[in-house]
Amino acid sequence: MTQTQKKLVEIPLLLMAIWIFQALELSLIKLPFFLGVPQVTSMIIAYIAFSRGWKTTTALSLVFAILGASNVAYPTGIYISAHMWAALFTKMAVTALALEGRNSFVLLTIAFHFILKAITLSLLQLINAGPTLPLFFSQIFAQLIFVVLFAYFLFPVFIRWDEFFDHSMDEDSTLSHSVGIR
Repeated sequence: MTQTQKKLVEIPLLLMAIWIFQALELSLIKLPFFLGVPQVTSMIIAYIAFSRGWKTTTALSLVFAILGASNVAYPTGIYISAHMWAALFTKMAVTALALEGRNSFVLLTIAFHFILKAITLSLLQLINAGPTLPLFFSQIFAQLIFVVLFAYFLFPVFIRWDEFFDHSMDEDSTLSHSVGIR
Protein backbone atom coordinates (compact mmCIF):
# COMPACT_ATOMS: atom_id res chain seq x y z
CA MET A 1 0.00 0.00 0.00
CA THR A 2 1.46 3.37 -0.96
CA GLN A 3 1.74 6.28 1.45
CA THR A 4 -1.06 8.15 -0.37
CA GLN A 5 -3.37 5.14 -0.12
CA LYS A 6 -2.57 4.81 3.58
CA LYS A 7 -3.45 8.47 4.19
CA LEU A 8 -6.76 8.07 2.34
CA VAL A 9 -7.66 4.96 4.34
CA GLU A 10 -6.49 6.11 7.78
CA ILE A 11 -9.09 8.78 8.57
CA PRO A 12 -12.20 6.75 7.57
CA LEU A 13 -10.77 3.72 9.38
CA LEU A 14 -10.12 5.79 12.49
CA LEU A 15 -13.61 7.31 12.41
CA MET A 16 -15.15 3.87 12.02
CA ALA A 17 -13.10 2.52 14.95
CA ILE A 18 -14.12 5.44 17.18
CA TRP A 19 -17.79 4.98 16.33
CA ILE A 20 -17.58 1.22 16.97
CA PHE A 21 -15.92 1.83 20.34
CA GLN A 22 -18.58 4.41 21.22
CA ALA A 23 -21.34 1.96 20.36
CA LEU A 24 -19.65 -0.68 22.53
CA GLU A 25 -19.19 1.82 25.35
CA LEU A 26 -22.87 2.61 25.34
CA SER A 27 -24.14 -0.95 24.99
CA LEU A 28 -21.70 -3.63 26.14
CA ILE A 29 -19.11 -2.11 28.45
CA LYS A 30 -21.54 -0.48 30.88
CA LEU A 31 -20.34 -1.07 34.40
CA PRO A 32 -22.78 -2.43 36.99
CA PHE A 33 -24.43 -0.28 39.63
CA PHE A 34 -24.27 2.89 37.48
CA LEU A 35 -20.53 3.25 37.96
CA GLY A 36 -20.04 4.75 34.53
CA VAL A 37 -18.59 3.77 31.20
CA PRO A 38 -14.84 3.52 30.57
CA GLN A 39 -14.05 5.57 27.48
CA VAL A 40 -11.59 4.39 24.84
CA THR A 41 -11.58 7.89 23.36
CA SER A 42 -9.82 9.07 26.52
CA MET A 43 -7.12 6.47 26.03
CA ILE A 44 -6.60 7.53 22.45
CA ILE A 45 -6.17 11.11 23.63
CA ALA A 46 -3.76 9.96 26.37
CA TYR A 47 -1.70 8.09 23.76
CA ILE A 48 -1.61 11.17 21.55
CA ALA A 49 -0.31 13.23 24.49
CA PHE A 50 2.23 10.47 25.13
CA SER A 51 3.51 10.21 21.58
CA ARG A 52 2.95 13.49 19.74
CA GLY A 53 4.14 17.09 20.00
CA TRP A 54 2.29 20.00 21.55
CA LYS A 55 0.51 21.22 18.41
CA THR A 56 -0.56 17.75 17.34
CA THR A 57 -1.70 16.90 20.87
CA THR A 58 -3.81 20.05 21.07
CA ALA A 59 -5.39 19.63 17.64
CA LEU A 60 -6.09 15.90 17.88
CA SER A 61 -7.38 16.17 21.47
CA LEU A 62 -9.93 18.68 20.26
CA VAL A 63 -10.98 16.51 17.31
CA PHE A 64 -11.24 13.29 19.33
CA ALA A 65 -13.03 15.02 22.21
CA ILE A 66 -15.58 16.42 19.78
CA LEU A 67 -16.07 12.95 18.29
CA GLY A 68 -16.32 11.36 21.74
CA ALA A 69 -18.74 13.92 23.14
CA SER A 70 -21.76 12.19 21.65
CA ASN A 71 -21.98 9.60 24.41
CA VAL A 72 -21.90 11.75 27.54
CA ALA A 73 -24.90 12.96 29.50
CA TYR A 74 -23.47 16.33 30.51
CA PRO A 75 -22.65 19.45 28.45
CA THR A 76 -20.37 18.84 25.47
CA GLY A 77 -18.23 21.87 26.28
CA ILE A 78 -17.27 20.40 29.64
CA TYR A 79 -16.32 17.08 28.02
CA ILE A 80 -14.21 18.75 25.35
CA SER A 81 -12.46 21.20 27.67
CA ALA A 82 -11.74 18.53 30.29
CA HIS A 83 -10.14 16.29 27.66
CA MET A 84 -8.08 19.11 26.22
CA TRP A 85 -6.83 20.27 29.63
CA ALA A 86 -6.08 16.70 30.71
CA ALA A 87 -4.18 16.11 27.47
CA LEU A 88 -2.12 19.26 27.97
CA PHE A 89 -1.34 18.39 31.61
CA THR A 90 -0.37 14.90 30.46
CA LYS A 91 1.85 16.37 27.75
CA MET A 92 3.58 18.50 30.38
CA ALA A 93 4.31 15.34 32.39
CA VAL A 94 5.63 13.54 29.31
CA THR A 95 7.83 16.50 28.45
CA ALA A 96 9.18 16.82 32.00
CA LEU A 97 9.83 13.13 32.61
CA ALA A 98 11.65 10.54 30.56
CA LEU A 99 8.79 8.16 29.81
CA GLU A 100 8.77 5.31 27.35
CA GLY A 101 7.19 1.93 26.91
CA ARG A 102 4.01 0.21 27.95
CA ASN A 103 4.36 0.58 31.72
CA SER A 104 4.93 4.33 31.45
CA PHE A 105 1.91 4.59 29.18
CA VAL A 106 -0.29 2.71 31.65
CA LEU A 107 0.81 4.96 34.53
CA LEU A 108 0.33 8.05 32.39
CA THR A 109 -3.14 6.88 31.36
CA ILE A 110 -4.06 6.42 35.04
CA ALA A 111 -2.89 9.98 35.74
CA PHE A 112 -4.80 11.20 32.68
CA HIS A 113 -7.93 9.45 33.99
CA PHE A 114 -7.66 11.11 37.41
CA ILE A 115 -6.96 14.55 35.92
CA LEU A 116 -9.83 14.18 33.46
CA LYS A 117 -12.28 13.16 36.17
CA ALA A 118 -11.15 15.92 38.55
CA ILE A 119 -11.53 18.59 35.87
CA THR A 120 -14.90 17.20 34.82
CA LEU A 121 -16.16 17.12 38.42
CA SER A 122 -14.93 20.66 39.04
CA LEU A 123 -16.62 22.02 35.92
CA LEU A 124 -19.85 20.16 36.64
CA GLN A 125 -19.86 21.48 40.22
CA LEU A 126 -19.55 25.02 38.85
CA ILE A 127 -22.89 24.61 37.07
CA ASN A 128 -24.43 22.62 39.96
CA ALA A 129 -24.75 19.50 37.81
CA GLY A 130 -22.02 17.33 39.27
CA PRO A 131 -22.48 13.93 40.87
CA THR A 132 -22.22 13.46 44.59
CA LEU A 133 -18.70 12.89 45.87
CA PRO A 134 -19.33 9.26 46.94
CA LEU A 135 -20.69 8.44 43.49
CA PHE A 136 -17.79 10.29 41.85
CA PHE A 137 -15.15 8.38 43.83
CA SER A 138 -16.87 5.03 43.31
CA GLN A 139 -16.92 5.69 39.56
CA ILE A 140 -13.32 6.81 39.36
CA PHE A 141 -11.94 3.79 41.19
CA ALA A 142 -14.24 1.26 39.50
CA GLN A 143 -13.23 2.61 36.10
CA LEU A 144 -9.57 2.46 37.07
CA ILE A 145 -9.55 -1.32 36.60
CA PHE A 146 -10.79 -0.94 33.04
CA VAL A 147 -8.44 1.97 32.36
CA VAL A 148 -5.43 -0.11 33.38
CA LEU A 149 -6.56 -3.12 31.33
CA PHE A 150 -7.44 -1.09 28.25
CA ALA A 151 -4.23 0.94 28.40
CA TYR A 152 -2.13 -2.18 28.82
CA PHE A 153 -3.74 -4.08 25.95
CA LEU A 154 -4.31 -1.15 23.58
CA PHE A 155 -0.75 0.18 23.75
CA PRO A 156 0.62 -2.38 21.23
CA VAL A 157 -2.34 -1.62 18.96
CA PHE A 158 -1.50 2.09 19.05
CA ILE A 159 2.17 1.33 18.31
CA ARG A 160 1.27 -0.93 15.37
CA TRP A 161 -1.13 1.73 14.05
CA ASP A 162 1.65 4.32 14.09
CA GLU A 163 4.06 1.92 12.44
CA PHE A 164 1.60 0.89 9.72
CA PHE A 165 0.59 4.45 8.86
CA ASP A 166 4.21 5.65 9.09
CA HIS A 167 3.69 8.14 11.88
CA SER A 168 7.09 9.11 13.10
CA MET A 169 7.27 9.98 16.73
CA ASP A 170 7.62 13.71 17.34
CA GLU A 171 11.08 14.86 18.23
CA ASP A 172 10.03 15.99 21.70
CA SER A 173 8.55 12.61 22.56
CA THR A 174 10.69 9.99 24.24
CA LEU A 175 8.57 7.02 23.24
CA SER A 176 10.72 4.46 21.51
CA HIS A 177 9.26 1.95 19.09
CA SER A 178 12.03 -0.53 19.82
CA VAL A 179 11.16 -0.74 23.52
CA GLY A 180 7.53 0.34 23.27
CA ILE A 181 5.96 -3.10 23.46
CA ARG A 182 7.78 -4.31 26.58
